[in-house]
Amino acid sequence: MKPVVILCMAGLYRRFREAGYTTPKHLLDVGGRTVLQLVVEGLAPNRLLLIANERDRPHEASILEAVAAAGVAEVGLRFVTDTSGQAETAAIGAQEALGRGWTGPILFHNIDTIVRGRDLHAIGELLAKHAGF
Repeated sequence: MKPVVILCMAGLYRRFREAGYTTPKHLLDVGGRTVLQLVVEGLAPNRLLLIANERDRPHEASILEAVAAAGVAEVGLRFVTDTSGQAETAAIGAQEALGRGWTGPILFHNIDTIVRGRDLHAIGELLAKHAGF
């Protein structure tokens, strides 16, 4: 069983904004694809929940387009105000997933770490037997 993947992307992106970027870091181009698309492709989830910062609402279409390009079957997107960090964002995501009736193992991931070759099915099996991975 593949876990529900919750992407924590409600950060302030302070360093990027201070460096003059106007595009959110997860929508920056890396070889013709966005960081978000590469992250999602690397994880290849069946169910994906994105917890995004309210500041990213103007980019909603681009966010959903990047996820669609990665081929996710079921997607949820929730915008929230600034959180105090990834742990709070993850807690909001877990509550949102439960509210949607998405049960089973949950995998939390950040928005700017690209992984390749992760076997979410194997991770889901481990999470079915253990409290964490």
